[in-house]
Amino acid sequence: MTSGQMVLYNTPYTIRKYNMDKYDQPEYLLATENDNFQKQCAMYQSYALMCLMTPIEVFDPFFSYSILKKFPQRVHDEAVRKMHKKGILVKRRGERALPGTLMSLAAKFFNVMVGQLPDNIFKQAVEYDKFLSSKDSKVHFSSEFVSSGMMACVLNLLSENKLSITFTYPEREILRMESLPMKLRSIGKQYQSLVSMEIDIEKVKKDDDEFMPYVPPINKLNLKRLNAEEYKDVLSNFLLSQDEFFSVLAVKIVDLLYKEKEYGLSLYQIKTRLEDFYTDKDITLLLERLCLNNPALVSRVGFNIVRYVHIDFIDQWAIINKNISVHSISEKTKERMTKTSAIIDTPMKRKEVVVPCLWTDVNGHSTDLIFKGCKEAIVDLVLRKPGIMEADIYRHLSLGLTRNEVLRLLTDLVEQGVLKQTQIVISFDHQSKPSIFKKRLPFRCTNNIAIEKTALTCFWVTPSYYTL
Repeated sequence: MTSGQMVLYNTPYTIRKYNMDKYDQPEYLLATENDNFQKQCAMYQSYALMCLMTPIEVFDPFFSYSILKKFPQRVHDEAVRKMHKKGILVKRRGERALPGTLMSLAAKFFNVMVGQLPDNIFKQAVEYDKFLSSKDSKVHFSSEFVSSGMMACVLNLLSENKLSITFTYPEREILRMESLPMKLRSIGKQYQSLVSMEIDIEKVKKDDDEFMPYVPPINKLNLKRLNAEEYKDVLSNFLLSQDEFFSVLAVKIVDLLYKEKEYGLSLYQIKTRLEDFYTDKDITLLLERLCLNNPALVSRVGFNIVRYVHIDFIDQWAIINKNISVHSISEKTKERMTKTSAIIDTPMKRKEVVVPCLWTDVNGHSTDLIFKGCKEAIVDLVLRKPGIMEADIYRHLSLGLTRNEVLRLLTDLVEQGVLKQTQIVISFDHQSKPSIFKKRLPFRCTNNIAIEKTALTCFWVTPSYYTL
């Protein structure tokens, strides 16, 4: 009885219910996305956002309208209804709309994707950092002319012990503070002079290459539908470029994915179906090589959860810009679409296979400005919520980004050195019920990303967070 009371005293009465959505890649979502209707609705939403985010000078609304008409009417109605309910689309006349509809991007979408930090804060911080590095003497710091980016730079350098702060007139400041009555804790109007002091700053640690950060290039995937002979040649050339260890592993992974057809496998499923002597690093490295091969043998796809599919089944997850039939359109709709679009004189070069992605235009080419804006949105979120989990990042940005896109952005930011990550792997017993008398769940933390079903990856910004 006594021991039971001690447990009650030391343990909260509330229990965190087991929630799969907190994990990086919730496995139960595989079954949800295996449903063809749900998958088509998610693909329609991604392509609709692509249409509205494609730069107007390379956007052909009539071509995009023909692509959208390839989806069943039931998918179109359900996807537009969900996007309107979530606040992604609103009915608005006179603005660029989704081809064939009156729906435009809502202010809520832009508010979520832009974030809460002031405009151009990262650019201002970089420029002020360069300015301080170019000076060999102290610089007067005036609060009247400081910007948000300048302040971010100063605070960042202070936290890294790279900045020296001194009074501009130390003797005068000491005499002034000694003359003030120090009887009250609060700072009223008569005590404003306590915080209005003139200071000089100087950067004390300077690195020659700190303003030339490594920026990973946008991996340009070469997705192409291959016939039997072409696939055989591409696979043979790929195996010849690998050593024996990775060649054997590549054949096993390709065979596994081919057997699963258009459903593919998640990273954890691939790991469980391979032998134990293959490390997580070996599996992820080889999958990356298969995806970036020219042309690709495997593609990473998915909307609510990330999975890998064989290239033979990529048409189930991508938009095929080939043999597109022209659909009839009313004169009123045609006039409305023409008003909000640019006139394109030369035919656009379009890729045959395009996996829907927010920073990819409808022609299959990446837009660097949108890609950088998406990275800034994630850094904005991590900066305001240190230690935030990958699942929560997706939850905050799910209006515009899929899990696959979030994972891609986070991987690039970690590789660039803008973010750092730690993974928590929880050992969970699915059979036992939650109880306050049960021992706490064992877990382990690692900086080397492991392929686990119950993984929680947390992110923090690094001192070079504004150099993206």
